[in-house]
Amino acid sequence: MARGIGVRYSGKGYRALVLERAGGSLSVVGLAAGSGESGLNGFLEEYGFADAETSVSVGLVPGDFLSGYLPREEGMTDRDLEELLRWELGRKMLTPWYEHTIRFAMVDGTGFIFAGRKKLVREFRSSSGAAYIVDVEPIALYNGCEGAGEIDEQPSALICAEAEGISTVLLEDRNPVAMESFAAPTESVLRFLPGLEFDGTEIHDEKAVMELVKQMSESLSRLTMREKGRGRQFPERLLLAGGGACLRGLAGALEEKTGIATRVSDPFLSLRVEMAVEDSRLSEMGPAFTGCYGLALRALEG
Repeated sequence: MARGIGVRYSGKGYRALVLERAGGSLSVVGLAAGSGESGLNGFLEEYGFADAETSVSVGLVPGDFLSGYLPREEGMTDRDLEELLRWELGRKMLTPWYEHTIRFAMVDGTGFIFAGRKKLVREFRSSSGAAYIVDVEPIALYNGCEGAGEIDEQPSALICAEAEGISTVLLEDRNPVAMESFAAPTESVLRFLPGLEFDGTEIHDEKAVMELVKQMSESLSRLTMREKGRGRQFPERLLLAGGGACLRGLAGALEEKTGIATRVSDPFLSLRVEMAVEDSRLSEMGPAFTGCYGLALRALEG
């Protein structure tokens, strides 16, 4: 039996999901959301999640990392593409290279690069001093939706809506081909997203919905217009996740704005995972835990 914990931090604290694998079965055995005033380790200890034998994966949120992507052109090696992406990323950096942790990955002919601030990454350590696994929100979003069986052959877009910002991932043939994250802190939205006061019921606020729809549709437009010139297909459906997806009417408003069929991600409803927790409040917050689920899967991989 193996366990993995996925954690998302925000302006309101932390969300955490504990995933257990026994044989070929996956079970969600722990959920938590709280202020985390004593820090990440204090938060995990408070909810009984601290365990030296359990891997922890933390997702960097929009504003705490930089990203870039490019499809590989004919004759270009992986190394050539990485160097070009490093050059483009360097133009966005406000601090020196050595203050960042860099990760490069190739996915089906497209190169992706991410840079997180070392100072922040180094804070994610267990009480024993061991470093936690650190990922970024777009990858956690993709892993969560894929791990829940929510991705199919349709050209799609995954969108994570949070008060800190938006992450968008375009998919073609089930693989990511483009992604972006941007910080857009919205205090008027923050108080409506899942946190300590969330009671398991959907919340509605027209202003918050319209603000998030504006941000998400603009992100989708930027990516699709950029990829249209490369012959990519336009998304035929949108999959919405994040705390914002718990706002009543958000998915419908996004579908009306974009004209694209929109559904809400919920790993807790997946046939691939058993819900072994009895917290009715948090169990209703599946969309807010999609990223945490993806991070927990990453933690299980080691």
